[in-house]
Amino acid sequence: MLFRSGLMITFPDHIVEERLEKLVDFAVENGGEGCFSCWSRDLIRQYLMFHAGQQTLAYVTDEMGRIIALGVAWCQPAGDYEFQWQRNDDKADTIFIAEVIATVPQAKLYLIGRLVRRWPDYKQKKIKARRHGKIRDIDERYLSRLILQEVRHGY
Repeated sequence: MLFRSGLMITFPDHIVEERLEKLVDFAVENGGEGCFSCWSRDLIRQYLMFHAGQQTLAYVTDEMGRIIALGVAWCQPAGDYEFQWQRNDDKADTIFIAEVIATVPQAKLYLIGRLVRRWPDYKQKKIKARRHGKIRDIDERYLSRLILQEVRHGY
């Protein structure tokens, strides 16, 4: 299976608005209990637009153009990892992976690698993620394996 991905940066016209609605649909349909479970569609839309404008939202589509993975990550100082509409801080010491939703396992791996590589100095940063309701450290060796797999398989 071939993948292509895109970092969403702005919403300049109706075509991108349509993509935004598809991302909201994907989040609602596939988020489960861990991602967006108590959120309204409007709040999800605002959240995704906020992150798209900061290049901290990424998604993966399959060869038919269907969304198969969606993720949000941002850079911030170590500490409180609750989202409070704070802006991404590229110079901060921690990358926080907040949401990852995927319907295809390989797409999830690709997405995590893509999110982290948004920051070229990711190897010098701490990487944290919310997993099963707890904040966890993500091992740099694990990320290196994901990125190597991405290169090896040409995702």
